[in-house]
Amino acid sequence: MHPFDFLPNTPIITGDDTSYYDGVDQHYLDICRKKTILEIATSSGIMASRILLHNPQSLTMVEPFCIPTEVTLNDNVKHISDDIHHWLDQPRPAQVVIAFGLLYHLHSPLHLIELIVNFCDPETIILDNVTAPHPLAFNTETNNVAGQRQTLPGWKHAPFNMPTPFFIINQSLNFMGYNLVKSHYLKTNWFPKSNGWIAEWTKNLN
Repeated sequence: MHPFDFLPNTPIITGDDTSYYDGVDQHYLDICRKKTILEIATSSGIMASRILLHNPQSLTMVEPFCIPTEVTLNDNVKHISDDIHHWLDQPRPAQVVIAFGLLYHLHSPLHLIELIVNFCDPETIILDNVTAPHPLAFNTETNNVAGQRQTLPGWKHAPFNMPTPFFIINQSLNFMGYNLVKSHYLKTNWFPKSNGWIAEWTKNLN
């Protein structure tokens, strides 16, 4: 790990999958109250169901692989079946943007973050990622299977991912006008979140 990734006293979310969802809910999702929310990579909607407990003004879920069955769709809760890189090609205002379980499947996560900042202009951004290895390396990504990156039919894609270090994401968001509010290590015994981090940034209004 890069020595400037986290402070030594960074708190840890640990335990099983329920502990993970409870920890994220406790520390991060209260910001969703009465806000317009964009959740990217919703999957079945387990985290979306937690978001809705905080009574957001609206929730838009972008998930091309499956229907978010854990939530009920209505005028204020929408599901978009699309690749976020294609859908987020025009202004899509949202006060809070959340993306969990996605960055480590991408070869260009900083590009997605640029799209979020430029087209959503959110007040708050909440992301997670795996702890990036050092030295950095591209890894093979088997696209369009469960648990991997999803692309549109016929879209020619590069079959790699590149986990981006926390300090690079943090410096990039700082450069784009966002300040780190808080972060946690993810050290659960639930494999998808066994080696990573979660963090929240807010837009600098000065």
